[in-house]
Amino acid sequence: MSASSVRWRISPVLLVFGLLVALTAPIIAARPAFANQAYETFVELCPSNVEGSSDVWSEMSSGGRVVVLVHGWTASASDMQQLGENLLEREPDLAIFLFDYSKSNGRWADEPGTSDCLALFIEAVSESHRAVGGSGKVVIVAHSMGGILARFALNDVTNGGVGQPASPDRVGAVITIDTPHRGSPFGGTLAEFKQAGELFYQTMTKAEDIGAVPHLGTRAATCLSLYDDQHPLPAGCARPPYLPEGIPVIQIQGRVIVEKLLFGFPIPNNDIDLLSDGIVGDVSQHGYNASAGSPQPKPGVGSAMHTIACRVSSDELVSGKGLEGAARDFARLAGAGLELVGDGADLFASLFTKKVGDAKYAALGVVASQSAPCGHSRIVNHPDVAQRVVDTINGLALDPPSQGQTLDVEPFGGAQFSSPLGSLTCALEKLDDDPGAICDLTAGASAIAPTWQEVCPDGGGSISPGWIVLGDKAGWMCAGGIASWPVNQAWNAGGFGEQIVKDGFTYDVLPYGKTLKYGNISCAMAKDGVTCSNSVSGAAFKLNSAGVTFTG
Repeated sequence: MSASSVRWRISPVLLVFGLLVALTAPIIAARPAFANQAYETFVELCPSNVEGSSDVWSEMSSGGRVVVLVHGWTASASDMQQLGENLLEREPDLAIFLFDYSKSNGRWADEPGTSDCLALFIEAVSESHRAVGGSGKVVIVAHSMGGILARFALNDVTNGGVGQPASPDRVGAVITIDTPHRGSPFGGTLAEFKQAGELFYQTMTKAEDIGAVPHLGTRAATCLSLYDDQHPLPAGCARPPYLPEGIPVIQIQGRVIVEKLLFGFPIPNNDIDLLSDGIVGDVSQHGYNASAGSPQPKPGVGSAMHTIACRVSSDELVSGKGLEGAARDFARLAGAGLELVGDGADLFASLFTKKVGDAKYAALGVVASQSAPCGHSRIVNHPDVAQRVVDTINGLALDPPSQGQTLDVEPFGGAQFSSPLGSLTCALEKLDDDPGAICDLTAGASAIAPTWQEVCPDGGGSISPGWIVLGDKAGWMCAGGIASWPVNQAWNAGGFGEQIVKDGFTYDVLPYGKTLKYGNISCAMAKDGVTCSNSVSGAAFKLNSAGVTFTG
């Protein structure tokens, strides 16, 4: 189809604007990942988090679920990609987003660049989901310290952070994986590590070098200290707050069981349950409840605790199978630790009280965390974790779209649409500097259109078969013609509407009962016609096969 344009001028009687539209073949434009003010704020205030924080796999849809993956200490967003792929393999309708705070992961979760930026990112993702007609409910899936970030992100307790906490109505659930809700024996002050002895300190330094634990002396390492009612966090460390009432909390823990072998054969009744993932104890991984004192807000429906257990042989641990470099250096100490430890409770009791032998126990935990499939460093890639997350997400009763059946088309620069039967075609477009609405006059109503002399008495021309709502008035459009349809279909890429084929063109349909909104202008489709209105001035028109009715 060839291109043409519409010439228009303002009527002295009515406040009327025209529409300039280039004629093109129907195109579904690729929508950027984010096109809202919330994302612009995130980019402005969190520049170090932008790289790596993105949607990398799938398109949003109004009926799909939205997931934000948050990595743990010493990691980055790329470490969560395999989990994202595993989730999509099981549930293709998910929209997966990554949040990256790798440049700030030496900080505690209340510091700038951590939970404050996660809050802004959640708002941006939620706003994008609402823009395609979705609920805007984001499911946060967080590994390790990422779960602590999520707890801070929904509370106004940041230490000099930017922005505001994420609104609770933006979050459908928080799923934590091996999160140290009550700390880890591998956390603590630098002074504590040094006081435990040179061998233990050197062991922890090696663990730091291979990325098994946060860098010693950072607030991330200090504030990840084990704590309970008798053992408070170190001075200056903010206790992770509870999530707002009503948000489901699903806690997934990894639990490593060491199978002791003798000449390659299992020793009966001699397995060692580490009661941990090697780094975080099971009491801490399942320790959200009562972790921030009283009173505790009531968690949402669907809150649960799950365990992913796995077995690893003592030979695999002692040999350092699958590990390289410094990680293999732990094998000898891990073997010694196996001889000393009777069960996980002894292991972590020893680590907590810094008794003699800590270095061996610490080495055993580090090697187990990196060798076992459900160990702290590997659990996010475990297939059972992905299945548990998908089952949880599919079982959540997320709220319907917060805007009902309304889609904001401002991120798409407007929209053109037809009625379900194709008898009405309309557009929400920016006319000059302000949003406006214009619709084609149907064949059955064309006889009621006034002449151009009635609308534009000061000049020649012809009345366009349409009208417009903008500013203070609704009225006939004074123009020399109207562009052919359809163009600007990007609004429907997420499946908010439907599609029909008419006269060889594919039209995007606004279904009955749904509304498109552009600034203060909205158009609602019903079986008795389409109504476009201005929420500020009160001006409106209603169009159907019988004609048009103006208000204001």
